Amino acid sequence: MIKNLKALGQELSKTQQKTVKGGFGLPCRTFRDCMDYYPFAFPGDFSCRDSRFGYGKVCVAN
Repeated sequence: MIKNLKALGQELSKTQQKTVKGGFGLPCRTFRDCMDYYPFAFPGDFSCRDSRFGYGKVCVAN
């Protein structure tokens, strides 16, 4: 755990940046995509909204 904390704040390499995809929600086009990602959820638990970080639409918990 200390090793991970020491790495906190270090810049990612180009290959590491390519493997990280957003991290702020799963990409979606419709509400149905969110329900497919989270089959345990009930309607109204998640919605497909525009990302505040410029990633297009993502599934967001309500």
